[in-house]
Amino acid sequence: MADRDDIWLSNHLEVLLNHIGNYLLVCTKSKNINTFGINIEMKTNKKIIDLNVDRNNLLYRLLLFDNCVQSCTIMFDRSLIDDFIPIPEKVKYHDYWLVIITAMYKKIYFINKITVLYRRRNLRSGCVKSYY
Repeated sequence: MADRDDIWLSNHLEVLLNHIGNYLLVCTKSKNINTFGINIEMKTNKKIIDLNVDRNNLLYRLLLFDNCVQSCTIMFDRSLIDDFIPIPEKVKYHDYWLVIITAMYKKIYFINKITVLYRRRNLRSGCVKSYY
């Protein structure tokens, strides 16, 4: 579910495949870039990310606050498709929906590695909220 202008790093699929194992959904970090491919300094939620907690619990804590997962970084087991579809019209972010549904099974793994360059277009001056 990446946009055509996002960039998957050469190891993106390998990293996801190496971690999916016993999990139903795995995801990685992404780096925000601008139209020209230049890294964009983004405001991050350091207080949440820097919590000294078990990595599996960290993802669930982040989900309590906001959508912290981008669909272009996700790989999920096809057995979840019936749970995912249809996505309710009131759901604002489809990636958040996928992660919330999967969270019920407690089989999500967050890989603390950047594997995608996420292109942000038409940014106004100032910071944009992002967790990665």
